[in-house]
Amino acid sequence: TKSYYNKVFKSKPFELAGKADLARQAIEFYHNKSEDEVRFIWEDTFRKLIDAANSTNQKLLLWLAFDIGENIGSLLVMQKKDFLRQINKTTGEPEYLVNLPREKLKRSRRPRSEITNFKETVGLLDTVLRDLEDNDPLFSFGHRQALKFLDRAVRIVNARCIPKGQKVSWKDLRSSMACYLLTKGWSTDEIRARLGHSPSSRILDKYV
Repeated sequence: TKSYYNKVFKSKPFELAGKADLARQAIEFYHNKSEDEVRFIWEDTFRKLIDAANSTNQKLLLWLAFDIGENIGSLLVMQKKDFLRQINKTTGEPEYLVNLPREKLKRSRRPRSEITNFKETVGLLDTVLRDLEDNDPLFSFGHRQALKFLDRAVRIVNARCIPKGQKVSWKDLRSSMACYLLTKGWSTDEIRARLGHSPSSRILDKYV
């Protein structure tokens, strides 16, 4: 039933009829409060998943998901030209400016550019990008393969989400990034922007 209401109320006719706001209110009315619960893992659990990954490309996809926090479907279609290596003026350390263009994102996400936070992401990008042309994709595998190797890593290290021990998914790495940044003193506005949400989005309230 919930899925039915979501599909109906998010359909184009409501927007064309000028009733999009009413449709959103209806979705909220039928919303299951259990979905407000945030699933996440801490950094130490994430690093165990990295250790269980088989290849450099698998490790890179995991790090991008945890570092940049974008949807797995968007990360899988990224190309070398979406990454600009630079030196951080404050730390003097190398970093990458990651361009997230509209055509590669979910419709609800804002196009943006984000700077990597982890040196591991930088090191893996250096390795993978070295032999690529500007229009080459980073990854030679698709969504099914990504699900398969994540499931394998989760099984090997017995990784489970907080708070109820659910199986770790790619989406959980995105929420894990948000929770990690909150513990590092990032403001809600900064994290909201990094997640690609609009300034008026209330989704981040769940992470807080």
